[in-house]
Amino acid sequence: MNLQDCWTNFLTAEQLLEDGHCSAAHQVFEKVLQHLPQHIQTALHDEETRPCQFACLLRGLKDATTSQSEILNHMGEHHAAFDLLNQSYVLLQFIALEPNVLVKHSTQTLEKHSDDLLKHMTAFCAAHHDSHWAGELQKVEESHHHFRNLTQHRFVSAQSAALN
Repeated sequence: MNLQDCWTNFLTAEQLLEDGHCSAAHQVFEKVLQHLPQHIQTALHDEETRPCQFACLLRGLKDATTSQSEILNHMGEHHAAFDLLNQSYVLLQFIALEPNVLVKHSTQTLEKHSDDLLKHMTAFCAAHHDSHWAGELQKVEESHHHFRNLTQHRFVSAQSAALN
């Protein structure tokens, strides 16, 4: 699915969800989420991608992920809902580590969407009142801490290299 079709499907899924057609929205979001990460990776390595375009792709991933995870949660597919949130969160974390000019210009956007996904995972785990989900949340929070340290270390190293 090309990027334009992916974006059109995303908008269609949002409208279906708004109109209360959760099953149809679920199917369309699934198609979008199969292709959107690859479009993000392609944009990341395309020198003509502007930061505003990249930010739109990142927001689309975050929004499609959170909507789809809510649908999955309502369908009783709790593990699939959590896994989807976690996969998108991890994708954003790894993108943030890329030594790329576009990433440099998108750091705040990446952090915001990562934090938003983390908040959704936190709310998801808290809503389930279960030791399994508490354990999963603890793992995610630990990885969040480590990724923040890595990105800060990378930023400090880059500044140090620039000063020398």
